[in-house]
Amino acid sequence: MEQLVDIYLQSLLIAILFEFVLTIIGLPFAALHKFKTMPTAKSYLTEMLLINILTSPILAFSILAFTFILKVRNLA
Repeated sequence: MEQLVDIYLQSLLIAILFEFVLTIIGLPFAALHKFKTMPTAKSYLTEMLLINILTSPILAFSILAFTFILKVRNLA
């Protein structure tokens, strides 16, 4: 059980870092081409943060499943 929690925490960290990198890459691109006013920029940033918060556990569980399958097959 302890090993499963450890793998989940690692996958959660990987998911958060992956989403953070995608947000950092996508935000300036969207800011240059999409926003005309400051309120739209703020709403876009808020939406991106909420999407990241909501999808982090889902992505973490998929990474957990992938890692668990690799460990069962002795590939990782």
